[in-house]
Amino acid sequence: MRRRQRVKAVLVGLFLALVLVLAACEEAPELEVDLTSLRAWVLAPRHLTEGPVGEWPVLCRTFAQDGVAQVGLRVNGALVVTVPAAGETRVTVELSFQATEPGSYEVQCQVRDVPGNGAVSEPVTLIATGEVPTSTPPEPGVPTATPTSTPTSTPTSTPVPATGTPVPPTAAPVPPTATPVPPTRTPVPPERTPPPPPTIESFVVIPASIERGKGICPTFTWAVEGIISEVWFDDEPVGDHDSRQRCPEATRRYELRAGGRGGWSTAYVTVVVTEPPTPIADTTGPTISQISESADPISWPDAMCSPYPYPNQVAISAYITDPSGVAAAKVVYRVVRGRMQGSWQNLPMSEFQTSTYSAMITAQHLQSSLAEPAGAEQSGTLQYYVQARDGVGNLSQSATYTVTIVYCYIIR
Repeated sequence: MRRRQRVKAVLVGLFLALVLVLAACEEAPELEVDLTSLRAWVLAPRHLTEGPVGEWPVLCRTFAQDGVAQVGLRVNGALVVTVPAAGETRVTVELSFQATEPGSYEVQCQVRDVPGNGAVSEPVTLIATGEVPTSTPPEPGVPTATPTSTPTSTPTSTPVPATGTPVPPTAAPVPPTATPVPPTRTPVPPERTPPPPPTIESFVVIPASIERGKGICPTFTWAVEGIISEVWFDDEPVGDHDSRQRCPEATRRYELRAGGRGGWSTAYVTVVVTEPPTPIADTTGPTISQISESADPISWPDAMCSPYPYPNQVAISAYITDPSGVAAAKVVYRVVRGRMQGSWQNLPMSEFQTSTYSAMITAQHLQSSLAEPAGAEQSGTLQYYVQARDGVGNLSQSATYTVTIVYCYIIR
C-alpha cells in the first residue's frame, strides 16, 4: 500500500515540475547579463547544500544601477516566483520553491531593472533528500469474500454475494494521523536557522581631516569577521580585510556594508575637508627685537690696551621675524669721536639660529668709518642700528644703540 502511495506522489511531483518548465518557456526568456549595471547573487543556501524534500528558502541579492524593479527565482531554468521592488539600487529578498521529490535542483536569482533590462546569477545546485511527504489518507481496504450478512432464521434465504456490495471508499477513511511520518524522515536542516550577520571589527580613516587643495587622499582600512557573502565600500565590492584611498573635495561620510546569510552590518566614517586659510596682506616690515652687543666697551686699535684689556671687536645680534619671511638683514654703524662723525657703513647679518641674526664689527670696520686718532684721546662711540626686509619688500629699522670705544697706545 505504501509503495503505491509513494509512486503516486512521485508522479505528481514530476507532473508539477513539467508544468513549471512549460510555464517558464512561455513567460521567462533568458536574460542578457550586464555586469556593469546589473548583478544578482544566490546568498543562501550555499552550493551543494543538502536538505529534506519540501519548501526551500533562497536568499537573493540584486544590484541595478538604474534601480531594481523586480526580483525572481529560477529553478532548473524555469521562473517559479517573482516579487516587485521599489527601484532601489540594492535589494535583498528571500524567495522559496517546493522541492517535490528527492534529487538535485539548480536555482538562480534573477533581476530586472526599471528600464526592463535583466540578468541572472550563477547557478547554485541544491540536493533534496528523504522521502516525498504526503498527507493523503491511505486507500480503503479491499472488501473480502465474506458476505456482509449471514442468514439466521430462514435457511432458504439467499445470502448476499461476497462481491455484490463492496464497502464504499468513504465509509471508513483512515485519518491522516494514523501513519505519522517518523521525526527522522524530516530533519530540520541547519541552514534554516540563519547565522548572525557579519561583524565589522574595525573601520578607520587616516587622516580624518584634510585641507582642500592640498592633494591629500585619506586611506580607509577595515576588517570584517563572520559568515560573509559580500562586502561593499563606497558602492565598490571589496575584500573583508582590505583598504582603499579616496580624495574628497568636501566633507563626506563613507559607508561600509557587509552581508551574509544572517543579514547585513553597516559602519560609517566621515572625512572632514576644511578650507585653506585666507592669506592676510603683509604691509609691514619685519619685527626686530632683542638687540644686543657682545662687549661694551671695546678697545682700539689693540686688544691689549693697557691698563684695560678690552676686546677689539663686538658682535651685534637681533631677533627678526615676519609672516612673509625675512629676505635680508644688516647692521648699519659709524664712529663718532668728539665733533668728528664717521661715515655710515653696513654689514650683512646672517641667521645662526632660528630667527636670530648676527654680524661682527672689528677694528678694521671701525677704520672704514673714521680713522683712528693721531693723538692720545681716551674714548669715542660706535653708533649702530639694525635694518631688515621681508619677502614682499617691506623694510623695518630699529632704534640706534651705542658701544663705547677706548683708544689706547702702547709705548714700545
